Amino acid sequence: MVEHSGNAPSLPPLGGCLRRVWKKWFWNAYDHAGTLVVVNLLWVLGSLLLITLPASTAGLFYVTGRMAAYREVRLRDFFVGCRDYHWRGLRLCGLYGLTATVLAVNVWFYGRLAGSWQWAGVILGGGMIWGMAFIGLTGVYAFPLLVQTNETIRVIVKKSALLVLDNLRYTGALGGCGVVVLVIGGITGAGVVLVAVAVVSLLFSTGLREVLKKYVSLEGEDAGQFLPQPTTDPEESRGWRDLIRPWDYRP
Repeated sequence: MVEHSGNAPSLPPLGGCLRRVWKKWFWNAYDHAGTLVVVNLLWVLGSLLLITLPASTAGLFYVTGRMAAYREVRLRDFFVGCRDYHWRGLRLCGLYGLTATVLAVNVWFYGRLAGSWQWAGVILGGGMIWGMAFIGLTGVYAFPLLVQTNETIRVIVKKSALLVLDNLRYTGALGGCGVVVLVIGGITGAGVVLVAVAVVSLLFSTGLREVLKKYVSLEGEDAGQFLPQPTTDPEESRGWRDLIRPWDYRP
């Protein structure tokens, strides 16, 4: 998926590509604000029990994946995503949880090295921290891919890692923005409960959709079930004036 074909178009410059993502993300969130609040609340309720967190996360990304694809969205889609992807979501969340735990334990262990081994602990601990950051970036793509493909968890993680390596700055911008939204939501308290998690999910789904176009050949090879034919979406035509004067907007 992340190998360029001879006819594959490349992404526009980073700034232009991100501006396109920000624009589509904003207007999709604007158009589906009420639905995002409801599915965020459903995600919170479904995550109260740790065992149901993967199913709730799958349902959330299934809904935002449809939003990013400009498909019709209904509240029942949340439960469809929970039902269809809960087992794969459980395996993916379990893998990430186990990996994060192992890396965190290693950071703690290396941080306790003393004496002549202290320098080695600093280097190894730093490496573990960078490893945690990289694993976190793969989540930008892994969870949207979970509900957009029928591939195995191993393949999803592998493709996510390759996408990060091939688009490091782009992925870093998406991940950084997601962290900022969650931090703001956490500071406000109600933000995380009401909308922040769903908004970040929509951002990652939009970011995946845009970056996958880099790997779709001009002949129309599909990179995922949410990529339409033709392989380019109609660009969002609205601007700030349409936000201030929405009655003037003509699709």
